[in-house]
Amino acid sequence: MNKKAYFILVVVIILLISVFIYKTSKTTKYSNNKVVIGAVLSLSGSTSSFYGEYNKNAIDLFVKEINKEGGINGRKLEVVYQDSKGDKAVGLQAFNFLVNQGIKYVISDVSPVSVALAPIAQKEGVVLIATSASNPALTDAGDFIFRTKMSAVREGDEAGLYIANMLKPKSVAFLYQNDDYGNGVFKSFSPKVRAGDIPIVSEEKFHKEAVDMRTELLKIKQSNPELVILAGYPKQIGRILKQAGEMRLQTKFFAHGGSIGPDINQIAGTYARGLTNLTELNENTKEFQDFKLKYSKEYKVEPELFSANAYDAITLLANSIGQCGAGVVGRDNTVDSCVKDTLAKTKGFQGVAGNITFDQNGDLAERELVLKVR
Repeated sequence: MNKKAYFILVVVIILLISVFIYKTSKTTKYSNNKVVIGAVLSLSGSTSSFYGEYNKNAIDLFVKEINKEGGINGRKLEVVYQDSKGDKAVGLQAFNFLVNQGIKYVISDVSPVSVALAPIAQKEGVVLIATSASNPALTDAGDFIFRTKMSAVREGDEAGLYIANMLKPKSVAFLYQNDDYGNGVFKSFSPKVRAGDIPIVSEEKFHKEAVDMRTELLKIKQSNPELVILAGYPKQIGRILKQAGEMRLQTKFFAHGGSIGPDINQIAGTYARGLTNLTELNENTKEFQDFKLKYSKEYKVEPELFSANAYDAITLLANSIGQCGAGVVGRDNTVDSCVKDTLAKTKGFQGVAGNITFDQNGDLAERELVLKVR
């Protein structure tokens, strides 16, 4: 063999090896003796101390428990975390990274990120379960999309009826976060309020990073509503209540269930008293009490709705993967469809947050709301 032919042969061999390594790196980065699930969560940024942290804590707790029992079909469970920072663009990059690694099951948290991920998940055949997203846009996102959080439409129906029939305010104002989450809540709640012949005298929005809502509160104060309906991240709700109290705004406050978290009391203090909300978390069940005991022991803090939702999401996903004999990264799509179909058939599963039955859209079909007053 002459030098030229030898050189060409070497180049071809190197190219073949490079292609093999590239393909292998995309599909077998994670050992086939593990079941690998991805999670795109708000691990830093304004939502990290609540949504991201509570979701991750619950997922880690489940992973620890199931691996102690032998894993899924004899394989250890591993979760690959990616930080969305609560931002759509960052979340998309994180999700694409997981997809490029051959991961076909992903858990997400907040509405803005989950809504952005859903079309790609559906196109790529990736099972996506959102734990903290109430935005109505997820309802029609496709058959690979599920959520363990009640849709704002259904919550809006029930909360609107409660406001109209039980609270019976003479007038209402809305103050909500100007993003997919807040806008979704307003679009769901407002028709029910209007249907109850309750005038909406003010509608104000704030940025999710806002720290001063006094301008919006002053406008609301001037409209003199009897009730203000809030939707936003817990830190913002805490700031709103504190600033409203300092401004001596004499009105009642009702918060969307997805807005509730420990940051409210920490920031607002005594100004949080009287805040009313309806929650889908049933704390009276044995399942939640057992979860609360384990979670509190592990993290020295009590769980809330989104940690419970995350625990239920990974439980259902692990159960479905186990039933389908799945878990190997880079396998064929028939297995992924089996996991999707198995999840879709979930009926009457008693999770730690409450009963889980998925409707044809992957939304919660059965979940009672419970009144809470601070």
